Amino acid sequence: NPHKGVAAGCDELRYLVKEHGFKMVKLHPNFHTYFPNKAKNLSYPILEEVQKLGIALMIHTGDTPFSLPSLMAPLARDFPQVPILLGHMGVQKLALSDDAINVGMHYDNVFLEMSWGPLNRVKEAVEFLGTDKLIFGTDSPFNDVGVHARIIDVLGQPPPWGMKLSRADREKILYKNAEHLLGLLFQCREVARVSSAIPR
Repeated sequence: NPHKGVAAGCDELRYLVKEHGFKMVKLHPNFHTYFPNKAKNLSYPILEEVQKLGIALMIHTGDTPFSLPSLMAPLARDFPQVPILLGHMGVQKLALSDDAINVGMHYDNVFLEMSWGPLNRVKEAVEFLGTDKLIFGTDSPFNDVGVHARIIDVLGQPPPWGMKLSRADREKILYKNAEHLLGLLFQCREVARVSSAIPR
């Protein structure tokens, strides 16, 4: 929460990244009541620190008035080296996936985190952005992990439900894109189990 002190927050972020290997920070403009595109005194120092540390930024999207996906476009423009994940692909409480997809189309450093995204919106994201810009997410425990994993499975099926998406593309969405963005080598047995369940 930048209202509690941006400098102190950046100090804590540096500590967590350097001492504990944190790979990403999340901003929640709606919970903390600020427009990230306008309140630059709150958001930009965090983006600057994220850029210096070489980590990623996730921003909650899908609520009014502070978390519309389009409000994140100036951040993506002004910090092109920072990977920015639009949380919930703009869907959480409002149907703003079109807005999130549009921002992703215009900025190479913008990715869509898929929790709350229903199958049809995910298919639209694949159609317009390809599979390199989608990151599997669940927002668990609010949502069932299996429901979101099933969406990725269905993408591999033929139309009208699926898109005949290849196993390689589904694995990108499931974990390889995140692995690349965050510099991780996943060793989570659950991720491996879900991945191995994807039909070839």
